[in-house]
Amino acid sequence: MNLQLENKLALVSGSTAGIGLAIAKALTAEGARVIVNGRSEARVKGAIASIRANVPTAKLEGLVLDLSKADAAAGQHEVIGMSGDIALYQEKPVVHTHMLVGDSDGTTRGGHVLAAYVSPTLEVMVTVDPVTMQKRFDPETDLTLIDPSSANKEEK
Repeated sequence: MNLQLENKLALVSGSTAGIGLAIAKALTAEGARVIVNGRSEARVKGAIASIRANVPTAKLEGLVLDLSKADAAAGQHEVIGMSGDIALYQEKPVVHTHMLVGDSDGTTRGGHVLAAYVSPTLEVMVTVDPVTMQKRFDPETDLTLIDPSSANKEEK
């Protein structure tokens, strides 16, 4: 079955077991990029390994967050660090950002920015790298890495 999900992004809550895991597996089999969500890092990593066993080329990201708590991301936070890039996806520019925030109790949280509501301000400095970087999947580490060798080949 081709549901035309190639490179579509899906966040599947509770995707470390049961129906959530089955949905995440089905989406990756259709070529979707899937954010696997669970309450602990061990469960998220286990689910990712289980999905990769069925779909070795699966495009997966993990998100450890207890979505059963309404205040999991509510409240005031201080942005400690933010980095990312603007890349081309289906010939359109997209923002891919990671953020680290501090909570009022001193704990920190980090991960991909899916949406952010900023008040009163957030200062952002953007720098442009003259070299186009390429990403590639590294089966040894099971990660998608920036490959500087491909950028160097383009410069020549």
